[in-house]
Amino acid sequence: MEALNPFMRINGNDLLNVQKFQYTERLFMSQIVPAGQHAMGKVAVSNLGHFALEWMTGHFTSVWKVEQTDTDTGVVPIRAKMMDGSNQRTLFNDFVPVDLFLSPGRTRSIIALLNAEPSGNLFVPTEFLYVFPANSEIQMEFINDSDSDNKVEICFHGIRIKAEAALSREVGSS
Repeated sequence: MEALNPFMRINGNDLLNVQKFQYTERLFMSQIVPAGQHAMGKVAVSNLGHFALEWMTGHFTSVWKVEQTDTDTGVVPIRAKMMDGSNQRTLFNDFVPVDLFLSPGRTRSIIALLNAEPSGNLFVPTEFLYVFPANSEIQMEFINDSDSDNKVEICFHGIRIKAEAALSREVGSS
């Protein structure tokens, strides 16, 4: 039975040494997107090292004016385009409706809470593998098609690769 448990063969000291140079990290972005406008959200990838993005999760509001009242309709108003801030590489070829890649997805707006239908979200995180270099930014350009302000929040789940680890591997491989 010992062979079935992979943790029986892990050396704790080796894992602690690996964590000196790479570890799981989350980067968070929150953006209000004004009614009918574009907005640029950014999150810094600090000088600690590169950030290897693995997953994205997030939620957003869906507020529209109905008879001059902000109402949470459930109709998705926000589209987004993702870019690598280090070289302006476009990572989405077009503006993608946020409900296609953010989970748990729509959340009820506090502004329109009395009129809101339940969100009914299913939690399935979206895999997105990409390495953002140290001292750069993860950028998201948002468009709000609604006639009311809306909010989007994204958590980028990944692995921080400290600069010393990347440098030592480059030198060691030459």
